[in-house]
Amino acid sequence: MTKVNIKGIKLNANHGVLESEKLTPQEFLIDITYFYDGDKASSCDDICAAVDYAAVGKLAYDICAGNSFALLEKLSRTISRAIADRFPAISMVEVCVHKPNAPMGLPFGDVTVTSVTERKQVILSLGSSLGDKKATLDGAIACLSETDGLEVKRVSDYIVTPPYGGAAEEEFLNCALIASFPRGSFWKVFIL
Repeated sequence: MTKVNIKGIKLNANHGVLESEKLTPQEFLIDITYFYDGDKASSCDDICAAVDYAAVGKLAYDICAGNSFALLEKLSRTISRAIADRFPAISMVEVCVHKPNAPMGLPFGDVTVTSVTERKQVILSLGSSLGDKKATLDGAIACLSETDGLEVKRVSDYIVTPPYGGAAEEEFLNCALIASFPRGSFWKVFIL
């Protein structure tokens, strides 16, 4: 497993509950930590086998700069889910948004909100007993492969099984696949 840290992406943006925060840009910093299987990238030394940290950072920057959210929880979750969706090789991503000049009315060092999105694996069983069974299964797998954020990792061989349960009359063509998708977020809120 490879861990990548991007620290201190800095920009001014309009996020906050108060009307003044929506009108006057404030400083924000974004830290990103993500994990992926970097064995291939470290073996071949090719950017095509890695998760491009510049692209990850630009996505976070663009989301922060191009939106206006009331809550840092929404901002950090939006960024972490977008990274997990855009880069399916990432197994887990943690996004920490800093708002060092938050209008709290008391002395403090920083306010941060962190959101974590982790990819989950599922095993799906597919089967067809009507028409062009192979084309049906191939089409279902293609649709799953084209779904944003979902990565089809492996597909089994196709097997033929007899009809079962009384409703089907023709043989089934079956397969199974392993896919992963981003699921769930949770937040850590800190005032330093």
